[in-house]
Amino acid sequence: MIEVTPKAIAELKKELPADQAYVRLYVAAG
Repeated sequence: MIEVTPKAIAELKKELPADQAYVRLYVAAG
């Protein structure tokens, strides 16, 4: 399972800027 850290989130946003909603949902569900 992916470890959710601020750095990881920043990387996700950098690579997948269109999926910020998914990132927020993932973090909220985490």
